Amino acid sequence: MVRLGVLTMSLMILAACGQRSHWTNKVPNSNLETGYLVKTKKTELENFLDKNGLEARVINEEQGLFEVFAKDPSLIQDQLKPHFIEKNQYMENLVPVANSRPLMPSNVFSQLINNQSSDSSEGLERCVPMRKKPDLQLVIKRDGQAVVGMPTIELGSEFSFDASGSKNHADVSGDLKIAFAVMAPQFSDQSSSGPTMQDQLTLKPDALGMYQVMVLVQDENRSCDYSGFAFMVTANPEFPGNQEIKDLDESILKNFRHLDPINAREAWKHSMGEGQVIAIADTGVDYAHPALSGNFLTNDGEIPNNGIDDDGNGYIDDYVGYDFSNNDGHPFDDGGHGSHVAGLSSSPYFGTAPRSKILPVKLLNAAGGGDIGTIIKGFYYAVDRGADIINASLGSHSTEFLLLKEAIDYAEKNDVLVVVSSGNGDPRTGRRLDIDVYPQWPASFKNDNIITVGATSIDRSLTFYANTGVEAVDIVAPGGDEVEGLISAASWNPKGVALVPQVGTSMATPVVAGAAAVVRALHPQLSASEIKDLLMNRSYEVVSYKDLIRSSGFLDMQLATRRNSPTVLAEAPLQTTTSKPSPLKVAFDLIN
Repeated sequence: MVRLGVLTMSLMILAACGQRSHWTNKVPNSNLETGYLVKTKKTELENFLDKNGLEARVINEEQGLFEVFAKDPSLIQDQLKPHFIEKNQYMENLVPVANSRPLMPSNVFSQLINNQSSDSSEGLERCVPMRKKPDLQLVIKRDGQAVVGMPTIELGSEFSFDASGSKNHADVSGDLKIAFAVMAPQFSDQSSSGPTMQDQLTLKPDALGMYQVMVLVQDENRSCDYSGFAFMVTANPEFPGNQEIKDLDESILKNFRHLDPINAREAWKHSMGEGQVIAIADTGVDYAHPALSGNFLTNDGEIPNNGIDDDGNGYIDDYVGYDFSNNDGHPFDDGGHGSHVAGLSSSPYFGTAPRSKILPVKLLNAAGGGDIGTIIKGFYYAVDRGADIINASLGSHSTEFLLLKEAIDYAEKNDVLVVVSSGNGDPRTGRRLDIDVYPQWPASFKNDNIITVGATSIDRSLTFYANTGVEAVDIVAPGGDEVEGLISAASWNPKGVALVPQVGTSMATPVVAGAAAVVRALHPQLSASEIKDLLMNRSYEVVSYKDLIRSSGFLDMQLATRRNSPTVLAEAPLQTTTSKPSPLKVAFDLIN
């Protein structure tokens, strides 16, 4: 109560003096909103902000890292003279999932614009390009208030879309046809199979993730005008506490086919990752999921949900990690990616390190996008919170961000292993790239504490999508293919689906992160770089990987946990279980 009183008095004094803070917590959701990342002294930056009426946010005060929201970098250079300046960038899809969906599926888009199969005179027809097109007037409100941009909202809000004010061109008469189409997240009941003919739409989202609404207006000449609106839905449930881990029937593990090829069970006889903390730098983690609960790292210095930074680390209520995308202490997964990743590394039932601890570090929004400044901020946080391993199933072929490299250097100085995905090929074709030639960041950084992971099918063959590189890609592990994905935790959804398959180097990466935790728990005296070398040198060598993968190795946890084991040279197919999982979900109530 004393602390709150002091804060209230301080705010009253500032108001009385007519001053306003130049500090903000806003997180960019597009490149139009990004600023410049600078290294400078905070006192000098405050003077600069005050003089120019600009805003900034803290990236890491201890490192002197800030983001200045200014349009003109020369103003920053000339007046502030920072030690370093770099343009921040927002990436629309930083989570490289091979089977990710396009933002608006082409079939829905074409049904709206180029519908050719209308049995009713009320239906849309193929749009004809004309100069005298109608004027679409769309009013969007959330809970009765007008909205702009791409907002992130709490589950439970309601949107209304009103296109009834749309008009014909002045030289055209007749009635207008208006149609809406909705693209909702997976497992939502609100995705339409096609456009619906109506001039108003009310939508109360029932799922987490990204929603898109498209509206089209067509006149009697088949001339069209159209617009789209996107928003993200998140949730902030309270952490229910680590639940008791229940016994799981051994037969259920046959559904999790990534475990057999890497000989996980043999390794578990020596270590299960006890005492190791894996930071999941991703879209958040469903910390109430029955396949994950029991393995979360909690912050004993923080009292949850009291609105106070009890441990003084700069983050309020970070009891079970932190949400850097929305600036709160609820790093709940609203994108479906982070929970899947966390399960593969640290589920007490099917993770490769079933007794490791999960530290959720939410860096990416519900659409899988994020900015480099926020990622840097999260990496420093993970290290300072005591992570032994950071799993970063993310990447971009954009600029080599030097401040991101510095964050990984910071992890290296603190002996933290960073396990990153090699990426899923050319964004246009999906075919694999050589990231020695076409670098992906952070995968192509040459830090000794980075282990970059490519993906194979369950049978150990390299997938068509997984990037390679004899210098950049260190090892491979199961990531799934077009026939069979890796099954792991789904994020919360209204259908109650608990387990889903996903495919990508994003999935192979936590398999290796968990293996690293198992080895590190067994050999705590080894450094991060030594753990990396051990995993590579004691991998299952495959001749066909030569000139593609640095170690020519497929992850083998049994070899990695065996003392003085030689590297095995083999081309023979690996024997695995032949049981097949359900294409969408496994009956997870078997562990209840």
